[in-house]
Amino acid sequence: MHMKNKFLFTVACFAAISLTFAQVAHPWQMFHHDAQHAGYANVTGPQTATLKWSYNLGAVGMEGGNSVAVSRTGTIYVAGPNKITALDRNGNFKWSKPYQNAQGPCISNSGTRIYIVSNRNIVSLDTMGNQVWSYMAGDTMIFGGTLSANDSVFYVGCWDKYIYAINTWNGTLKWRYLTFGSVSYPPTIATDGSIVVGGGDAHRASDSTVYALNPNGTLKWRYFTNAISGAHCGSPAIGPDGMIYEPAQPTLYVFDNNGGLSWSDGSFASEISGIISPAISPDTTIYIGSNQGKVFAINGTTHATKWTYQTGPDPMQTNFYGVISFPVVDRWGTVYVGAVDHKIYALDKNGNLKWSYTTGGRISEASPAFDSDGTLYITSADGYLYAFFDTLTLGINSPEQIENSITVFPNPNNGVFTVSATKISSNEKIEIYNSLGEIIQSENITLENTSIDISGEAAGIYFYRVISNGVMIATGKLITE
Repeated sequence: MHMKNKFLFTVACFAAISLTFAQVAHPWQMFHHDAQHAGYANVTGPQTATLKWSYNLGAVGMEGGNSVAVSRTGTIYVAGPNKITALDRNGNFKWSKPYQNAQGPCISNSGTRIYIVSNRNIVSLDTMGNQVWSYMAGDTMIFGGTLSANDSVFYVGCWDKYIYAINTWNGTLKWRYLTFGSVSYPPTIATDGSIVVGGGDAHRASDSTVYALNPNGTLKWRYFTNAISGAHCGSPAIGPDGMIYEPAQPTLYVFDNNGGLSWSDGSFASEISGIISPAISPDTTIYIGSNQGKVFAINGTTHATKWTYQTGPDPMQTNFYGVISFPVVDRWGTVYVGAVDHKIYALDKNGNLKWSYTTGGRISEASPAFDSDGTLYITSADGYLYAFFDTLTLGINSPEQIENSITVFPNPNNGVFTVSATKISSNEKIEIYNSLGEIIQSENITLENTSIDISGEAAGIYFYRVISNGVMIATGKLITE
């Protein structure tokens, strides 16, 4: 192979392993944003409870589903109890197709295929909703699955206790892996390419195990948690530090890529986590909800709780609380989360309420989602899809992101590289992490071009983040050879 082509091929291979905060092809590609499921989007969410439009999906219920995906062409795919529906950004109907208990629309990188689950079936559709192929699994699937970085494999958990890997070009089985219990929540792709899955389901066979599988379907590692309430785990989220954040009531567990437990928080006496996947912002603040109806913001570096917010009780059940939806977070650290009290909440980075909006039912578990302009989409057990957007959002951007362009070069390199910043603040630094999420070097950036030397470290993949006045303004990957 020609040397230049070999170099480009190598870079392309490394690029296929996406980071949590790398830009994806679509505003909201799949469950909890992308294959790392961290629920973060680099947009400014709605500042007020301004309803742009709502759409009646035609069926109530499915508080555990009604997930949304948004393509780069502006098509909104929303799944529900009896069909999948496609809308434009103005809430106008495009098409729908009947699929019972449809869940988990997942858009291919190319945008030409949509993958859903429908009871026992994994289904591939084209952009007009025409079925391309269908694969029947051994039992029900309820949240959908996750695409590999190169679109070639669709991973999904099933109530028959298997994790399935399906070839996307023809809908055939690549492999399946048998767990100890029914699997409900989508697998997550870690920074090293392994497939990480939380085991068990509250309504079927229990399993409090976290599994990490190699791309060929063999077990890489597993970890047994103390999960209660049916003994099951949710989908993990991958942080900007490359760590794996696993919710397993009552505890949040944090692992490195080799399955080593870095830290955990929450106990039977003091619950931190339910089984809802956390949202993680670029400064590694973790936003997670509990079955007691509390939202927690946890500092990912010190592990200290920054703040808590108590949501309300279900109006239909006395003294019943719970954070039911997967929280999402925008570039300002505003977290949007739904609860059993039928409300969607917008909380600022200090835990103060910006706004709330009451729907006619519990907020759906797989909700909400962001569009590229910051529009927030939520679904509710009342059968509606809601779109929130206000003019205050227009033109709001982080000053650091506008004025400070960060470039790291050369990349790949021999361990010595340059950080170029077009605007230097009085308090700017770069942190370098290894694949275990450990900081190996931290340097202040005082010049427009600052030289960094990590040549004393082993060759491999490293991660960096640039912080300006306490705000994360850039993150990325380094390759040393």
